[in-house]
Amino acid sequence: MKVEMMRLSSKREPHINKSKKEISTEIFNIETIPIVNLLEKENSSLDRNEWALLTNITNSYDESKLFLTSQHLQSEHDSSRCLVTINEELVRKYIVSIYESSGIFIGRNSDISNLSSNSRSIILHTAADNVTCLMSSFTLYHSHLFQHKALTNFLASQYGKIEVDYYCWSTKFTPLDSVLFKLGLSLFAFSLNARIFHRDMCIEFDNLGEILEIQNKYAELTWKYLIYRYGYHEAIRKFTILIQWFLSATVLISYAHNTETHANDIDSLIEQAELTFILDDAEKMVTTN
Repeated sequence: MKVEMMRLSSKREPHINKSKKEISTEIFNIETIPIVNLLEKENSSLDRNEWALLTNITNSYDESKLFLTSQHLQSEHDSSRCLVTINEELVRKYIVSIYESSGIFIGRNSDISNLSSNSRSIILHTAADNVTCLMSSFTLYHSHLFQHKALTNFLASQYGKIEVDYYCWSTKFTPLDSVLFKLGLSLFAFSLNARIFHRDMCIEFDNLGEILEIQNKYAELTWKYLIYRYGYHEAIRKFTILIQWFLSATVLISYAHNTETHANDIDSLIEQAELTFILDDAEKMVTTN
């Protein structure tokens, strides 16, 4: 199968001295090496399969609709003569788009869809929390919405002031790199940190080792991308900030689950995702038979 390498665009150039053509040729022929040896290399060692996975991650989810909604909200607020009020209908539309976008991202992850029904149900509960919180902090930061007092006051009335304060605090760890953002979503979708907030869920993984392998795959891919993209010194710093972003989201989730509105929205997202996967499973069975 022919795989086209994703082209990365940014003002910063990778810390390597080779031409892009040489890099492309080398990446498709390089042998996979243990992640502990990456610091000894001039650039990352992503192999053909990892480039394909990285390409799929960045291309399978289009965040433009979510940003369009947030930018519309920002533009209307900026043009308003009254800075103490906010278009509540537009804010609700923005909130809905957060949950919808999170559901789309989760639904398009093949590692989740290929899990057994038991394992998938557990992952959906934790992924729904993590992806939603991380995605909201990302858009709040890049759309500069957290700077609008009228918006944060309205959100505080719906979710609580502490929750909104933590949302604004978590934005300081948000990645600037959209590729790293999506890698972070993929990695933390498989973290089990949020299971403690779903105490009524008594099922267990059919194969915990399978989940750990998926976690390691995304962690290694993220690390290799950072090495290739920024060089190992900057990669260490960015990976540390990525972990802080995740930890801030965990703190946020612990407060958000005390809010009935958020808890209900998360439950609805999980139910919709489970239904979608069940229908996909049924379709696969019909096709196979």
